[in-house]
Amino acid sequence: MPISAKVVSDVIGIYADRVLTMDVHSHQIQGFYNIPFDNLYSFPTVISNINQEDSNILDNSVIMSTDAGGASRAKSFAERAGKKEVAIGYKVRNKDGDVETLKILGEVKNKNVLILDDIVDSGTTINMAAYAARMNGANKVYGYCTHGLFTKGIEYVTKNFDTFFLGDTLYNNNPPKNTRIISFVPLFAEAIYRINEGKSLSELFE
Repeated sequence: MPISAKVVSDVIGIYADRVLTMDVHSHQIQGFYNIPFDNLYSFPTVISNINQEDSNILDNSVIMSTDAGGASRAKSFAERAGKKEVAIGYKVRNKDGDVETLKILGEVKNKNVLILDDIVDSGTTINMAAYAARMNGANKVYGYCTHGLFTKGIEYVTKNFDTFFLGDTLYNNNPPKNTRIISFVPLFAEAIYRINEGKSLSELFE
């Protein structure tokens, strides 16, 4: 919401001299700030953590977005992970928050599917995406989101995935056993150090 986002940015600007965030939902929001704004990307850290968890997860895999709006995000992740195949979820809503159907553009049969999202609120859409992937013959279904709100509870989302990778930008108490928390503390620490030392942040994006 442009007006409310501008109000928030102005309030932050009263007390802060710089903003450091991660996987901002809309890149245009940077234009609302009158102070320096840096956006970190989670994907390099996520890919490294997934490979440490199980190097086979990304083998024979398709990177999937829950909707067309996240297609560029899925494509960017796939490129960083050395993958060529991307699938896109197509959802039809009759009103906000009420997903009627979800179809998949792309081939997921006999593949491992990693479904990405930046923010998971209720989790309805990513749940539908996981179900659709299984119904279309996926071997295993994995999930990842940077910011997990989980307004319907974390179990509501993660129960449909073989493993769900979750960033620690928001605190989640006692996550289910199939959840893997990815810490971005070292990345933020390095970014803060570089900012204070006047060094480039671009190396952190590689």
